[in-house]
Amino acid sequence: MSKTPLISVVIPVFNTGKNCLKLLERLINSSYQNVEVICIDDGSKDNSYELLLDFAKQHSQVIVKKQKNAGPSAARNAGIELATGQYISFIDSDDYVSQDFLEKLLDAYDDKTLLACTALQYNRVAKGEAHNDFMTRVRARKKHEDIYSYVLYLMRIDGRMYGVINKLFRRDIIEKKKIRFDTSLDFAEDTKFVLDYIAAALPHFKHGCDIKFIYEPLYIYNYGTDTSTVAKSSLDWKNWQQSYKNLKDWSKQQNNQRVRRRRHIIKARWRISHMLSVARANISRKEKLKYIDPLRLLVAEVLVKFRR
Repeated sequence: MSKTPLISVVIPVFNTGKNCLKLLERLINSSYQNVEVICIDDGSKDNSYELLLDFAKQHSQVIVKKQKNAGPSAARNAGIELATGQYISFIDSDDYVSQDFLEKLLDAYDDKTLLACTALQYNRVAKGEAHNDFMTRVRARKKHEDIYSYVLYLMRIDGRMYGVINKLFRRDIIEKKKIRFDTSLDFAEDTKFVLDYIAAALPHFKHGCDIKFIYEPLYIYNYGTDTSTVAKSSLDWKNWQQSYKNLKDWSKQQNNQRVRRRRHIIKARWRISHMLSVARANISRKEKLKYIDPLRLLVAEVLVKFRR
């Protein structure tokens, strides 16, 4: 394998062309230069496609394609089809990354790396809140702890394993197993992709493997932007239930007592997260009661105030 392998960066774009240009400038001037940046315009209604096309004319590393609006999952899948790199990184167009984001992710890879993952800098844009580093140091996987149990442990303590945006994936595994984003989902589809990838990657490691963590917040995640759909989809508990079913199906491959216990803890945490999502939503109290009952809403409102 080349010491400087090509990394394909896939960016779905929907009415975020101006923000994406800032991200593209950062990527083409990053500390790691062997990159191709694939922007999939998902039927933008503004001039995003034209802005990106003009930029691509000046920079050969940038590829721009347009599709009818089909959602970020379909856009990412289109990007995967165009990718030619040995590795794939997914970045959202209204987010940002550090100068050495790709370089440090790649440096984390060796012959026993299952997946490389960086910390996040979490920026709640709508509220103007200060940035927070989103990932603390965690214990390493125990000697006799299977990967499934360890991933559930990581999912239980914070959100480091949920998204695709702070990770680097091997394209050969994605292609061999035909891993794609589930376009029928509009909530936690990236979590399902991560879990599917882990399950597909495990057979490639005959002598053990591990998840490598970079604790620096190299990815700046802008939450609550005008283009964010997560806040809306997180209000419906049915979406959380579907995500839990996907998690349960995935973890059945190691359905031991530890896995089941950690799964139950995650479901309880997700119930709280759902309540907080509804309580924080910028909708009327009457609308909030459509998603959770009055008692849970009251508890969630108290928790929100306490967390401030």
